[in-house]
Amino acid sequence: MEAVRTAQPAARLHPGIWLGLGLMLAAATWIAVSLGDARGLKALHLLNRSLVRVSLPFFVLAFSASSLARLWPSPFTRRLLRERRGFGLAWAAIHLTHAAAIVTLWGSGGELPDRVTAVFGGLGFVLTLAMALTSSDAAVRWLGARSWKRLHTFGIRYLMFIYLFSYGGRVAEGADTAWPAIALGTLLALVALRIAAGLRTRRAPAAEAGLAAD
Repeated sequence: MEAVRTAQPAARLHPGIWLGLGLMLAAATWIAVSLGDARGLKALHLLNRSLVRVSLPFFVLAFSASSLARLWPSPFTRRLLRERRGFGLAWAAIHLTHAAAIVTLWGSGGELPDRVTAVFGGLGFVLTLAMALTSSDAAVRWLGARSWKRLHTFGIRYLMFIYLFSYGGRVAEGADTAWPAIALGTLLALVALRIAAGLRTRRAPAAEAGLAAD
């Protein structure tokens, strides 16, 4: 009698591929802005805005992957979840290039941020680097699963707060493009998605306990 073969889930792409993709997109963005019409500080401001926009889709995928897999389990959402580490590395590569672009802007005579912005924004970049450096199975074993999870959970939530604060401020000030409003709406939807997934996770054990008691 022939054994029934079960479909094996597709292996995730090597995280290095995603990291390389992020670096290539960051480099392409820098080159494209350099070849454009903008010059000087105007070009550096454009570069920073462009890097944030290019990186945001990867952040969206990394932040939403687990919630989507909980709420709508399917081969597609499970694949997204398997690639979450890669999404995060691609985002980190572009986001840290954004940090380099900010330093370049300051070094070229751009306006320095106030102390509060520098501290909170700087912490965001530090957390980005810390999460990128610990995005490996070896790092999980070295830190311990609980400590690793605390770092990455706090890091991505903190960065979501920074994104919401930044885009919320631009919308409140009356941005000259629709992008800040679109980004803010997308990020708020992701927060709602994360809350909904958390509620479903908490209700499932309670429902099972209720069935066991009947």
